[in-house]
Amino acid sequence: MLQPLLDLTEAASELASEQKVQGNINELKFQTQLNEYLEAKILLYKSQLEVVRLTEKMNQLLGISFFETCWIISAELPPILEEELSFCCLEEIALSERLDLQVSIWEIERLARMFGIKQWWAYTDAYFGGSYEKDAEGFKVGGAGFAFALPLFNYGQADRARLQALFMQSIHLYHAKNRNSS
Repeated sequence: MLQPLLDLTEAASELASEQKVQGNINELKFQTQLNEYLEAKILLYKSQLEVVRLTEKMNQLLGISFFETCWIISAELPPILEEELSFCCLEEIALSERLDLQVSIWEIERLARMFGIKQWWAYTDAYFGGSYEKDAEGFKVGGAGFAFALPLFNYGQADRARLQALFMQSIHLYHAKNRNSS
């Protein structure tokens, strides 16, 4: 939108310059036309700078670098469809692209992946080591050490039950949201 304004003020400034050379315009009117041209140029540069700043901010929010992207913004919006979409079609599109349902699906997938990540083996805390000492009488003593936790009462059943409950809760929440939309 600003480029045609810049072109117009540039043409007016050139005309005022020619009129000044011919003596048909005074210095105040010439400087006013030149000022309008320079202000339009500054406004265009500021808007271009703002586009670059917003593009960088969007890249930062998306987590991508400037070199990975090449944003192309079309000058015009795509045309609006002549025929109206039916209410049923719009409703189907709205229901299929609901963000709360997509979040629920991602939560289910995240919890399902945790089943494979979670350590179910109870005997995982084993320690190996060695020691070396010199006592007061001058004798040197060394040896190996081995320790491990023996889970007699807690072998991870509470963690497994909690994860299973969260998984089932997220599935039920998804079905409840999906059922309410139908």
